[in-house]
Amino acid sequence: MHIFNSYYQKVTHNKYLFNLSIIISFLLISFVSIICLLHSHIIYGGNGIDGGYDMMFHFQRVEDLSRAIQSGHLLPRLTFNAMSSNGNAVMQFYPYITLYPIAIFFILFRPTISSIYFAFMILVFVGLIISYYSSKSISHNKLISYTFAILYCTSSMIMFYALEAIDLGVLMAMLFLPLAIFGFLNLLHDGSWMELTIGLILLIFSHVLTSLLLIVTLLIWALCDYKKFDVAKIISVAKIFVITVLCTAIWWLPCLYLMMKNNLRYPRNFDLVGATDIVHLITVGLHDNIQMSDMISFFAVIGLILSLVFWKKLDDDTKGLAFVSITTLILTTGILPWSQLGVAPWIILARTPLAILQFCWRLDVIPELCLMYIASVCLVKYLNIRKLVVPAVIILAVILQINNQFQVLNSAKGANVLPINRYIFHRDRIKYSKNRYYINRDSQLKYVLRSRTSASTIPDYYPAASQPMNLFISESNGSYLGVKTVHFRSLNNGYYNIHVKPNAIYNLNLPIVKYNGIRYQIYLGNKRIHSSYGKDHLLVTKVLHHGYYKLHIKVIYPHIINASKYLTILGFLIFIAYFVMAELDYRKEGRLSD
Repeated sequence: MHIFNSYYQKVTHNKYLFNLSIIISFLLISFVSIICLLHSHIIYGGNGIDGGYDMMFHFQRVEDLSRAIQSGHLLPRLTFNAMSSNGNAVMQFYPYITLYPIAIFFILFRPTISSIYFAFMILVFVGLIISYYSSKSISHNKLISYTFAILYCTSSMIMFYALEAIDLGVLMAMLFLPLAIFGFLNLLHDGSWMELTIGLILLIFSHVLTSLLLIVTLLIWALCDYKKFDVAKIISVAKIFVITVLCTAIWWLPCLYLMMKNNLRYPRNFDLVGATDIVHLITVGLHDNIQMSDMISFFAVIGLILSLVFWKKLDDDTKGLAFVSITTLILTTGILPWSQLGVAPWIILARTPLAILQFCWRLDVIPELCLMYIASVCLVKYLNIRKLVVPAVIILAVILQINNQFQVLNSAKGANVLPINRYIFHRDRIKYSKNRYYINRDSQLKYVLRSRTSASTIPDYYPAASQPMNLFISESNGSYLGVKTVHFRSLNNGYYNIHVKPNAIYNLNLPIVKYNGIRYQIYLGNKRIHSSYGKDHLLVTKVLHHGYYKLHIKVIYPHIINASKYLTILGFLIFIAYFVMAELDYRKEGRLSD
């Protein structure tokens, strides 16, 4: 017995040291993934799409959340701290739960160029940990999982969304995607469902479109493998569905309610541009250019080639991943009538509900992960000659990632790129539409974090009736008598300072949008005043007399929106209960086996 205990302690100690070495190496790789840009002290915000306002949009989401948390509002639904502070519903319709760590990080360390890159470093580190341990549940091979984690998290596609497009939603979704993909494979194997559930919840709270793409992909995959689903696995699927729906109710239930109650403007339709051909797709991937890495990256192309070369040797899981990847990549090409000229209008997919994709290459996110895993399997199992190939590939992946950073720096120093020196939007118009911009001083971040947004350029989820008033909404100006204005200075969380210069203003349109189904109360100091709203869905005060005022907009949500919080709490309690019971059963089985 003493010998057994000694052996067990030695194995446990070695396992601890191995995991520690993995974590330290991931920390080092995470730091290397931002070191060049950190040293250069430059953030490149212009990805060539309308002056690169994606950076402003996502940073302002984090800014709004940070200010709300500091004021004790842990679940902001309307935007009163950023984006012109006009009460739009962006914070509700774009999930932000997974942005909490970044928001808290920026509360502890104020937003600077360095702190932003350290935040990205932490995200890459978390992605490496998730990728390693989630894939190991399928591969049961440490080297395969280690290789996959590095290839995937240093890929030019992830770096594109992190450092060039600065699209936090897609970036977070890609980091959590391994949980869902490998969780689904575990479901097919033995009916285990917790990993997939966690993955789906985190995906929905990160990027809805990626979640929808994944769910559709997994449903089709499940239908193709329907013979693997016995009663126990069907029960597991039911658990996944119920718990995911409950845990995410805090997002989808208020969204559904507001969509039913209001005629809203939806995100811009880009006519599903980006369809390409297979040759171009592979060529772009082999170049590993971060500016074109919305398509698959270098090692994903290698994974595609290796999947064809070693097809007969691949196991069922890897073949399934390869089939999903190849099918999806074919669908992103011009084989389908996405938006081509010369095609009958009634069959163009850009005129169907698929238009929510905006760009065809959004479909490439899932193949990117699958092909990276296939590349890792083939490299370790079939090509690791004298155990030198895999280390060489890992070193190459890190070198390519560093090269991606230099590509960003070269883009920032290129022609028609300006250091930002003014707010991105002015009078509802973008100021950097022809000249892209970069940030090289911490003081310049205020132009991104404090820039008023354009309700006409980014009309997402505004009441459609408010669009004729977009100039007033965007500039935080109340209006009366058609063209006269009163400026509102936001104090955050629905508080504003205003100066009424005339003796009295009647029927002042506030630059605050009003949503049907939500009640609003307006206070001057501690006194509630009469208010209404007009046909343009802006709040209206009956009369304001001359003077300086501190105005407060109090929002009262309906019971159905408040109930969503309790449904989410219930979902997490059920999940925790299942987790505790599973852990107790596992420990009980362990004691019995001893």
